[in-house]
Order: sequence, then structure tokens, then C-alpha cells
Amino acid sequence: MAGFYIKQKDWNTVINYAKASCKVHQNAEVGGMMVMQKDKDGDYILKDPVILKQEVTGSTCEMDKEALALFYSKAHRKHKKKGIVRFVWWHSHGTMNAFWSSTDDKTILSNESDDFTVSLVVNVKSEYKLRIQYFQPIVCAAEDEELIVINGKTAHIPQNILKEVEEKCTKKQYHSTWRANKKGKVKDMLETQEQMDFNYGYNYGGYTSYNRETYSPDGEDGKVAYQTLITYMDGINSQYCAGEIKYDSWKRAVEGTNRQLITRKCDWKLEVLKEKDLDKIIYMVHPDEFVTRVHKLLGEKQ
Repeated sequence: MAGFYIKQKDWNTVINYAKASCKVHQNAEVGGMMVMQKDKDGDYILKDPVILKQEVTGSTCEMDKEALALFYSKAHRKHKKKGIVRFVWWHSHGTMNAFWSSTDDKTILSNESDDFTVSLVVNVKSEYKLRIQYFQPIVCAAEDEELIVINGKTAHIPQNILKEVEEKCTKKQYHSTWRANKKGKVKDMLETQEQMDFNYGYNYGGYTSYNRETYSPDGEDGKVAYQTLITYMDGINSQYCAGEIKYDSWKRAVEGTNRQLITRKCDWKLEVLKEKDLDKIIYMVHPDEFVTRVHKLLGEKQ
């Protein structure tokens, strides 16, 4: 079976982009593209990682569509003489674990190919996951493969990479949606989410908007989908990790959302942890671990 390889200098470039984004934009993610081609032994070589003009947050990175189209065109012309050119989407999770978030899943599955695609997620500690997503003959469960780094020298973040991140990456600015009103009551979290956070696209989950099949606060039963809550926790936890919100804001948001879930008789609630307990696990756990079932199913004991 073919292996996946990357030269040390290219690997350093990816990790240094991740570190530079954390340094320049307070632990923001960053994303980019690279080329993948087969060598004479039939193995895949990942090379020439770049970043493009993009908007970043502590949990998302959205590349400019025009810059992406230009990259495809230039990269194909540059590498086509060496064989079939494939493209690899890569992005960082800052100081968090390297894992496939719900945003990543949607992004990968929405970019189908005639056979398979390859995606890479990293963090500043050089941890990674390399995902092979098969689409033909049918859409199959993704597989994580080993990426072998061809040894070379490591290096500190070069000044040119820091400068490039400053020039191409813009930190998304938005207002907190869980402020208390004048009477001290927390606003309707889920309504505000729908109007602001969930409509950002690539902010809390990568969805341009939530339709009635996914998120329906005003629908027939008024319930909120499990995946929607995971996406919400992914966003708010990333903000906390990035230092964009303090613990009190994190707790107020989660408690306010839980009150709305109770009102709508939802089957789920969000776990509210003490600050010291949250700090122990937030960099290591998947956001779905904060979502638990609260209402009994038919036939279950209370």
C-alpha cells in the first residue's frame, strides 16, 4: 500500500504557520493548501504548503475563494509535468488537540472527488491527523494514515512566515452573544446564536446557515439537534482556549443555553464545569463530551 511522506522543510513550514498564527492572532487557527504527487515508488509526497488570504478565529479559518482558485491554477501549471496533481487541504487547531471537528467533517465531505481526498490537521506541538476520505465507488468511513516526515533540520519560526501570516490572515471580529440585559438576565442564547454565531459560516461549525432540518428553534417541536450543540460547544470552547472569553462568560453562556434547552424540552444538556476542572480537560476533549442526554427514552427508567 502506498505511503504518505513529507520533507522536513515542508513539515516545518506547516507547523511554523500554525505557531505564527497563534502568536500573531492570539491562538487563532490557520489553514492552507499543498500539493500531493506520486513518486517513482508509488508513494504519495506532500509538498509546497502555502497559506492564502483568509479570515481566522480561535476555532475556524475561511480561505478567500478567489485566492483559492488562483492557487489551484498556478499549482497545477507548476507541477503537472511531474504527473497527476492532487491538492491537500491542511489547517491547524492551535494549542488544542489535533482531531476532526464537526466543521472539518462537513468541509471534507462537501468537497467530493472521483476517488478520494487527503486532509491534514495539526497543532503547534506537531501532533497531527492525516485523513483519507474515499468517495468512490461509495462514500466510505474516513481513514487516518501515518504521515512520515523525511528527516531534516527543525527551525524556529522564520520572520518571513510571521510577516506572511500578518498580511494574509485577518482575525474575525464579532461581539459576544451571551451578555446579560439590564435586569441581569441572560438573553435567549439559542435565538441569538441563530441570528449571529450560526450564520457566520465557518465560525461555529462552518455552516452558512442552519435550515429547519438541522436547527429549528421555532419549528414544530422547538428542539435543537445534537450536532448543533456539538458545533456550539466547539466554538465556545475554542474561544475560551484562545483567551477571547473568560470563564464567567463561558459559564454564563452554557447555563443560559441549558435554560433554553429545558424550555424547549430537548433531549440534551450541556455540562457546566468548574473553572479548575474545565482548564484540566478543555485542551484534550472533543466537544461532544460536553453534551449529555437528559430526557428518558421510551421504556427507559427515569
